[in-house]
This record gives sequence, C-alpha cells and structure tokens, in this order.
Amino acid sequence: MSASLSQDSRDQNLNQDSPIKSLAIPPIPSGGPTSANADTNMIKGFVQGIGATLTKGRRATTQLWTNYNLVKDIRSRYKSDATSVSYDEFSLMQRGVEDRWKVLNVMSLMFFASDVAPYALMFYPTMLPSTFSSRFYVPAEGEETQTGPSPAYIQELVQSDLNRAHAVVESMLSLERSCVKPSFLEGLNPFGKSASQKKMSSLRSVSQIVKNMMHLKPQNALAELEQFAFHPDPTSRKVQRFAHAPKPLISGLAKCNNVGVGPIPLPNFMLRAQLVKHMDKLESYDSYLLSQLSKSPDFLDTLSASCIIELGSDRCVLSTSHSVRDVREGVRTWLENAGRQEGYEGVVVEERRRFVKVLGKAIMLGVNCVQGVREERGESELVREMFRGGK
Repeated sequence: MSASLSQDSRDQNLNQDSPIKSLAIPPIPSGGPTSANADTNMIKGFVQGIGATLTKGRRATTQLWTNYNLVKDIRSRYKSDATSVSYDEFSLMQRGVEDRWKVLNVMSLMFFASDVAPYALMFYPTMLPSTFSSRFYVPAEGEETQTGPSPAYIQELVQSDLNRAHAVVESMLSLERSCVKPSFLEGLNPFGKSASQKKMSSLRSVSQIVKNMMHLKPQNALAELEQFAFHPDPTSRKVQRFAHAPKPLISGLAKCNNVGVGPIPLPNFMLRAQLVKHMDKLESYDSYLLSQLSKSPDFLDTLSASCIIELGSDRCVLSTSHSVRDVREGVRTWLENAGRQEGYEGVVVEERRRFVKVLGKAIMLGVNCVQGVREERGESELVREMFRGGK
C-alpha cells in the first residue's frame, strides 16, 4: 500500500484540545556546516534549493503515476461498496481525477505558451497536481519526518482565516453599495434605468435577508435560509450555476473558500464555475462521509487530525484558534445538516418548488463564514469586535 494511503498516525500524539496554530513545529534544521562567507552560503543555498526542487519533482511525478494505478482499484471497490473504501483512499480517488486534468493543462501550457508557463506556475501554484503540494507531500522511505502540520500549512490556514473575515465584510459593503448605486457599466446605458432600479430592488431584498440572519444563531439562521434553496425549476442550468445570485455574494463566497483566488481577479462567470466545482466536491465528500456514518456512527473519531483540519477548512468551520476537537464537532454538525438536506430531495413544497443541492451547500457555507467572523476565537480581532459591538 502506498504511503499516501496510510492513516497519518504521526498526529495521534497531538493534543486534541490545543489550538491548531500551536501544533506547527519548526522545520528540522539541516545541521550542515556553516561558513562565515555570506556569498558562499548564498550560492550553496541556491544550489541546494535547486537540488531539493528537482528531487521533490521526481518523487512527486513518481507518486503521481503510483496514485494513478491505485485509483483504478479504489474506484472499482467504491462502485461495489462505498463503505469498503477508507477516507484516505476516497480522498486519493477524488484528487486523482483532478490531478489528471491538471497534468493535461500544464502540458498544454508548456507546449503552446512555454514563455508564460513559469509566471503562471508562480502566481497559480495550484495548477500542479496535488503530489507537488507540500500539503499532500509524502516523505520518502527512511526520510526524517515531523510530528505535526508544517509551519507553512499553519500559516496558510491563519491567512485563510483572516481572508474569510475580510471577504465577509467586503461582500456586505459591496452588496449595500449595489443596493443604492448601479454599476459603472449599467450607468452608461441610458435605456437601462428601469432594469437597474428593478435589480437594485432585488438586491435590497437580499440585503434585508442577510441583515435578519445576523440576529440568529447558526442553526436558526440555516433553518431560515434553507427555504431559498427551493426553486420551481431545480434542473435549470442557470439555477445550478448560481446565475441568479448577486455578484457580491458570489465574490464573497469564493474568497471565503479560496476559490479562484489569485493576483488577477477572475470574471464573475468563471468564479461561479469554480464555486460550483467546489460545491460538487463537497457533495461527493459529504455523501461518502454520510454513508460511513450510517455504518459506523463513530467514523469521524477515527479520522486523524490532519483529515479533520482539511475537512473543516473546506467547510469554513475551521479557525486556527480552535482545537482539533472543536473542528471535529463542527464537521459533525455540518454533516448532520447535510443529511437533513438530503431528506429534502424529491420533496415538493408550495408553488411546486424543489430543493437544489448546490444552493443548500452555498447557504451552509455562507452561515459558517458569517459565524466564523463573529467567533470569539477568530483571527481577525478588529472585524470581530465590530460585529460583536461594545460591552
């Protein structure tokens, strides 16, 4: 069995009640000889860096091919019985599909636009398959390993926590601005005043819904908002791809989930496509986890801290000031809500409306994002104090 499929037992010794950001340990020093000559050290470090990069690239490529062969066996077992596949195997199966497409994209970029390939990889490192990421990197056999998350990964989580708080505030400001003033392009159209007024009226209704949600607890807010996941035409492509959702909410939800984030902002239609892809991923993972929980109610307790941190981050239930135990309970609550939403499938309410899964997932993420900003242990102290108000 590949090392990438083994349960990460190294973090079993971690304190489940400690804040996640305290779990990172400093990188292991190389222990090599030092020199008083700074220039010599710089050149030596540059050469060693190139060597380390080439070594990691060779291992990552080898692991990519190994994973490809493993995924074929995992998929056949998953089709016959989903509960026979471990979480690590299921996660590898999901990443395997993405990795193959990423390989094709990178090869196409190298062939047709080799001049811009280095810049694309620098600004969008997630273009590479997951085996090239330090998040999923597996040390070679016999290589010295660490006993906790890497400092780089913890720093990434801290930054995501801050970005989520700022994205929520920016989204609300943008939504409120759109309620009273048309966009620049809409203002250029002398015949579109009526349509602009109608759009702003619709945005004011959405703004009122968000305002009312602020006064509710997460569970109550979710119950209030789930009614908007029912739609008269659930199979419509526009509904499935959030075409009717206001742009500020799409942008805010994408930033909160690190979807489409990069130095160059993506157009709204591309953000929506990336967001739908993220919802589909959550739906796949939730279906698998619910099937495992139906067989073994304690399944989440058997997952390692690394797996729980990853699940919590994808569902916006993670703050680096939380403990692993807190995040595990947050994921459990998410799955309880996801299981309840599965019961809505096929249910017809007034006006012949049916439940749309992608809208349900978006609402759950939105509630978690807002709650994360108001969370007492969130990273963004200034935003949190503004939300909570004075004593």
